[in-house]
This record gives sequence, C-alpha cells and structure tokens, in this order.
Amino acid sequence: MFRLFHFLHTLMINKKLLTHFTGPVVVNFALLITLSFLVSSCSRDSVTTDDFYEYVELPDGSSVIMNHNSSIQFDKDFEERNISLQGEAYFDVVPSDVPFIVTTDLGEITVLGTRFNVNSREDDLEVEVETGKVELETGEENTKLFAGQGARFNHGKAKVEIGKANLEFKIWLKKMEIEFEKMGREIKKESKSLGKEIKKESKKLNRLIKKEVKKIKD
Repeated sequence: MFRLFHFLHTLMINKKLLTHFTGPVVVNFALLITLSFLVSSCSRDSVTTDDFYEYVELPDGSSVIMNHNSSIQFDKDFEERNISLQGEAYFDVVPSDVPFIVTTDLGEITVLGTRFNVNSREDDLEVEVETGKVELETGEENTKLFAGQGARFNHGKAKVEIGKANLEFKIWLKKMEIEFEKMGREIKKESKSLGKEIKKESKKLNRLIKKEVKKIKD
C-alpha cells in the first residue's frame, strides 16, 4: 500500500528540519524519512483521514481517493479484494477475475473493473458510477448500476432510489487536485535551497505528483 498524501504531508512537516542540513547529511535524513514511511505503510491495513485528503494505491494496483473524515480497512495481502469503507471515497478498480467488493454499514458494492464513488454515512449510502458497472446489495435487494447512474439507500426508508448520477464527488476531487499541485510547488520551491541530491529526489517526487494528478483528471 502506498499513501501519497501522507508521504507529502510528512515531507512538508519535516521541510524545516531538512533546511538545517546540507550535503550528504541532508540526503541521509531525507532517506530515513522516506524509508520509515514506506515500512510503516506496508505494515498497515487501514487508513483514516481527518481534515485532509488521501490517495491510496492498493496491493492489486487499484487506487482509492479518500475525502475528509473517512476510513478504509482491508487485508494486507488483498487477495479477496474486499475493502471496508466509512465516509466517502472514489475508486479506480483494476480489472480482474476476482470481484472487488466495497463493504459499508448499509450495503455492499461489487465490481470487476470500473470507476465509481461511494459515500457511506450513518443512515445514508450513495453510489455513483462514472465508468463500467457495479452491483449494490442492501439487505435482500440487489441493484445493478451502469455508467452515469447513481443510487441512494436510506436506512429509514429501506429502499434504493436510482437516478442520474450528479457526479458531485468531482467537486472535492478538484479541491484535492489543487491541494496536490500546491504541495508539489512548495516541495519544488524548498528544494532550491538544498543540496544537489535532494533537488534530484525532489524532481522525481514532482514527476510522481504530476503522474497522479493526470490519473485524477483522466
């Protein structure tokens, strides 16, 4: 699992410390931050956001973009491709013979490969499909949704309402994209005062940022 936003936040928090070092010492310090992040992220099977967004790459290559105040949990090996969600997240699922299942308190969403958004709150569950198709299961009711369709399930009404997807999730995805690019600019700016090796690593990081922003736009 790779958590890009967590990584960027870590760099931003430590950028003041980095500026106190020069030459090889800076390289070693930055390397320790990166390695400690990668080790801790690989040993975790849950991600929680507070007042920030998060981009998570799952073990199967699928990706999750999480809105504020949301959380996901999944098995470390991810062989069954089952993920639990509380809050809101946008999924870009890699095609596979193994179904990809998103489990919420109010129902399950099953797909093989698609892009869709899930917003799961205490009494409401909303699903919007951008590409492909998904199957929403709530209790004894199964509902198939296709690209451009959305569904809402209210626990009190115990009924699934289907309509045209309004794609409101793109609003917060755009906000995240702006924050993403801002972090990239700040990291690039800070790297100018550091050593050559750090500048080199910063350029690599900026290429990674541009790559992930392109995924969001596409």
